Amino acid sequence: MRFTTGLEFDISVPNWQVRGHSMRLLPHVLEDWFYRPPPALAFGETPDDGEGSEIASKRQVGLAIGRTEPFKILFIKFDAVGIAYRFSDQCKGIRLYLNSVF
Repeated sequence: MRFTTGLEFDISVPNWQVRGHSMRLLPHVLEDWFYRPPPALAFGETPDDGEGSEIASKRQVGLAIGRTEPFKILFIKFDAVGIAYRFSDQCKGIRLYLNSVF
């Protein structure tokens, strides 16, 4: 199971326009906590005590750019394009995403 908390900001940049629409910056930070499911829902190994326990957490810091009017490429419509750096004790990586993280 996953529990996510985070903050995302919406910063208007009126002097930066693309095709006549004002742009905005959407920086964010978030953290995901992962837990083992209870034994009744678990697939594979579970702890001996039968209780759910924390597996790990991952953090993410990212920035998206968007505009007041959504982008449209062919038939795909999206509000923003972003890149984020995800990291934990076990792994690191870059994440590309469309729209807001929330």
